[in-house]
Amino acid sequence: MCSPASPKILYRNPRFLRLAFLQLHHQQQSDVFCDVLLQAEGEAVPAHCCILSACSPFFTERLERERPAQGGKVVLELGGLKISTLRKL
Repeated sequence: MCSPASPKILYRNPRFLRLAFLQLHHQQQSDVFCDVLLQAEGEAVPAHCCILSACSPFFTERLERERPAQGGKVVLELGGLKISTLRKL
């Protein structure tokens, strides 16, 4: 839970966080709830824009500029990045 005065995470449970990230990974592998495609070297990796935005000012800025149509996906080309590196991210 986050407080408006402090953006720190108040609830800490390593097991819950692990399960949450495993579920997000499963969703990504199944392309479920993924609303952005990250492209590098002509290949695409599905992702969750809310996760990218929450973790990176770079993605926040890019995703605010390129919002998808209802039910559509944003495609972000990440030039200069190898697909093997993108998959690890």
